[in-house]
Amino acid sequence: DILFRIIQESITNSLRHGNATEVKISLYELDNELCLDIQDNGSGCKEIHKGFGLTQMKERVAIINGTVSFNGDNGFLTCVRIPIQKGELNGQSNHS
Repeated sequence: DILFRIIQESITNSLRHGNATEVKISLYELDNELCLDIQDNGSGCKEIHKGFGLTQMKERVAIINGTVSFNGDNGFLTCVRIPIQKGELNGQSNHS
């Protein structure tokens, strides 16, 4: 649910604020982290002002011990990193 909300907010921001025509979403595993990168081709920004949407993203990801960062240099990039606990991938769970 958290990743879905982040993707939803990112696409909304890309269209509303950046006038983007393309959004690329990448989801992959790297160094025991689940990585979500959302890159648009919009106008980007030199200074990132964390309004309600970006603040909500940070708060949601922090709940699951992850981090989120933003870069407005070339379009707008949102990078989410969430630590993977042993057994979480491949349909396994640590819970009985």
